[in-house]
Amino acid sequence: AAPVDIVLTRRQHQILCLIREGMSNKEIAQRLSLGTSTVKNHVHGLLNRLQVGCRAEAAARLDPDHGDRRGGLTHFGA
Repeated sequence: AAPVDIVLTRRQHQILCLIREGMSNKEIAQRLSLGTSTVKNHVHGLLNRLQVGCRAEAAARLDPDHGDRRGGLTHFGA
């Protein structure tokens, strides 16, 4: 079966790319000038939206060039 498109906001996509780079929640928070709890909320939401159990699985949904199409991800520019 073909993958179902999953729409991510710009912020969710940013965070997912930083997760893929191996950054911790604290590092992501510092990079994006957010609170650590805000990043934790975004990560939790991403895991739920992508229906995965861990950060590594979520990061694996992006292709090696940080594109969106492998794994059915669509970046919504909001």
